[in-house]
Amino acid sequence: EQHWYNCYTCGLLWDRGCCSLCVRVCHEGHDVGYSRKSSFFCDCGAESSSATEHNRPPCKCLSPLTNEKVLSLYKDEIEMDRDEKSQ
Repeated sequence: EQHWYNCYTCGLLWDRGCCSLCVRVCHEGHDVGYSRKSSFFCDCGAESSSATEHNRPPCKCLSPLTNEKVLSLYKDEIEMDRDEKSQ
């Protein structure tokens, strides 16, 4: 299971969305909203070959990120998970 988000800017809605890493890297500055935490496959990277056809940026997370970058991007989500477990 993972947290996932809808991107209204790119049209990733309903059963399509992006993971928390993509929302922070590929969809930064877009109109995004939290969907839920569930079993989920990120559609951002899955559709990178057709991204330009759908007028959205290709997934930038398909190339390696440094550990420091990943930890800084996930800081808020790690805290959310800790809070969820403590309740």
